[in-house]
Order: sequence, then C-alpha cells, then structure tokens
Amino acid sequence: MEAKNDKLQQTQKRLDEELAKAAKLHESFFPNDSPEISGLSFGTYYSSAHELGGDFYNFIELEDEVLFYLIDVAGHGLDGALLNVFLRETINNYLLDNKNNISLVELLEYINYSYRGEAFPDDYFFCVSFFLLDKETKEITFSNGGFHITPCLISSQGKINDLKVHGLPISKSIPVSVYDFSTSTIKLLPGTTLFATSDGLIEEENETGRYGKERVKDLLLANKELSPQKLLDLIEEDLKSFITNDNFQDDITCLILKNT
Repeated sequence: MEAKNDKLQQTQKRLDEELAKAAKLHESFFPNDSPEISGLSFGTYYSSAHELGGDFYNFIELEDEVLFYLIDVAGHGLDGALLNVFLRETINNYLLDNKNNISLVELLEYINYSYRGEAFPDDYFFCVSFFLLDKETKEITFSNGGFHITPCLISSQGKINDLKVHGLPISKSIPVSVYDFSTSTIKLLPGTTLFATSDGLIEEENETGRYGKERVKDLLLANKELSPQKLLDLIEEDLKSFITNDNFQDDITCLILKNT
C-alpha cells in the first residue's frame, strides 16, 4: 500500500510540474506592453481562476493599424492552453497574407474553417472578439464570435452605449452554414472610452446574485475621468469587495482604450 501511495504521489507531482510548465507557456504569450499610440491610452487586466487559464488577449501592431483581441476558451487546463496556441498561430498565419487588407469577417471565417481541420473534440468551443484600430483616424472596427457580453463605449458627455454586434462561438458542433459574422465601426472621439471584457467579470456572483454589467457600467460612468489602468484597478477592488474574497469563479480579462 505504501509503495502504491508513493507511486501515486510521484505521478501527481509530474502532473503538477507539467501543468506549471503549461501555465508558464500560456503566460509567455501575453503581450509585455500595450501599444504606444499618440493620443490613446490602453489598460489591461487578466486574472486566472485556475493555475492554467482559458482567457487570452493580445495586441498586434501593424504599420497603420493595431489588431487586438479577446479570447475565452470553454474549459481550462491543458485543453484551453492548446486551443490558445492554435488560435495565436492561426491569426498570425492569416496576417501573413492579409496584413495590409484585414477583414475581420474573413479572419473569423478563416479561424472557423481552420479549427474544423484540427483534432479537437466536437464539444470544445471558444469565443473571440476582434478590434481593428486605425492609428490615424482613431476608428475601430469590431467583430464578435460568441461573446454575449459585448463591449461598450463611454462618451465624454457621460453616455454609454453597447456595441451590438453578435455572432456564434467557434465550434465544430455548429454547422458552417449557420454562421453570419458581421462588423461595426465606431470613431473613438476625444474623451471617449472603449471597455471590453470576457464573460467572467459579469458572471461573478455572491449570495445576492451576479455582479452584472450594470454595476460595471455605473463604475465606468462615475469614474470616466480616470486613466484606463486606474479604472481597471477600481473595478478589481469593487469586484473583490462584492464577492468578499479573492477567489474568482472564472477567468477575467478586461481591456480599456481611451482617447485622451
């Protein structure tokens, strides 16, 4: 019995070591810094609910544009990490031939078709949101593959509007013929803030109910003069006070972009 327990402990130790390596690899894919663009300020936040998370974000700076995106993989652990590696490589492959003429609809379709050629199980799926920023005009084109919590825009006058672009998550269980991706384009005027988040933030809950998007909107409006990073710090502080601990139920990723 003792020898059997020792073997189990050794196996668990190896699994823990492999998981730690995978987590380190996943973290290495996150950008070290946000793009530096005249007149714009970025803020980012990421927290994993498990040792190896399923959320991911990235910035890809091109000559005249910046492509940035949020990804939320259903499930965590090694499966989520492998899917994130696949997505990163697929996006980069698309850009090799299209970096001067990016279509977010075509990019989502390319990912959808590429994913179906991989050996991932049929019940896997993921959500992805893309943003294409024109550095000069400050126009942002947005597309959505599966997120039901859409980004919102906070104006300098204190108005807040959701970017209502919807789309299905990427999944082999959904027929290709059902997909109909679309985009919306807005201009980030001076004093305007763009806020995007994965579903984890909104769906955190305590004994009274969910944290909810309305609470986030109230914070964004009441503190719209803050810098993006300070605003995200405030949201994190408020969320922790809401759940009364630091143990989130799901990964949380947030991006804020402000025209200063």
